[in-house]
Amino acid sequence: MRALISVSPDAYADFLARLDAPPRPNERLQRSMRTPTPWEKCVRGMRPSAIMPWRPAQ
Repeated sequence: MRALISVSPDAYADFLARLDAPPRPNERLQRSMRTPTPWEKCVRGMRPSAIMPWRPAQ
């Protein structure tokens, strides 16, 4: 499915400028980036050999 959207040259230039601009600080995104991933949560405190049994324990 395709959609054709017509906009003025100024609106298109504004759209491209927004795409090229760096992201603004966002607390929700920063909190998400600080949150451990599910696989990091389940392996904390485990020995490396328990996580990766094919590697010898150190």
